Amino acid sequence: MADDRIAEDHHILRYVPFSKLRKADGTDDVIGVMPEVFALREGEPYLSATWIEYFVAQPNSLAAAVQAIRNSALRVTPKSGFTKGKVSEIRSACKVRGHQIRVVHEPEPDNDAHVAVRRYPADDLELFESLATDAWSDWFLNSSIP
Repeated sequence: MADDRIAEDHHILRYVPFSKLRKADGTDDVIGVMPEVFALREGEPYLSATWIEYFVAQPNSLAAAVQAIRNSALRVTPKSGFTKGKVSEIRSACKVRGHQIRVVHEPEPDNDAHVAVRRYPADDLELFESLATDAWSDWFLNSSIP
């Protein structure tokens, strides 16, 4: 396991399935991401994301990060989305709730830009809401990136 910490001014991208996109009442109009997208699944030791600045040499690093996720083993659907957060803001939101996270570059066989958010809490709903509405609130639909 690598221990390459991601710089505070860098950004990470997280995949959001359609079921975890926040929608306007009674419609499929997306208005954000649900806090549940930041909850660890049972048995997960860390939160997974993709490092956007890993692709700094590409003309569009965000699109390259999306493509890396699409090319991974993760099943990305047309109606899904992504959420982008700045490492310093994510770390700050966690710190306010008493969590000292580590954001490290840990390449996976199917995603060289994979990031692990370690020491991340499994069950802090207030933190997840804060991430969804502030630190990780920059979201977009999969369909918006060619």
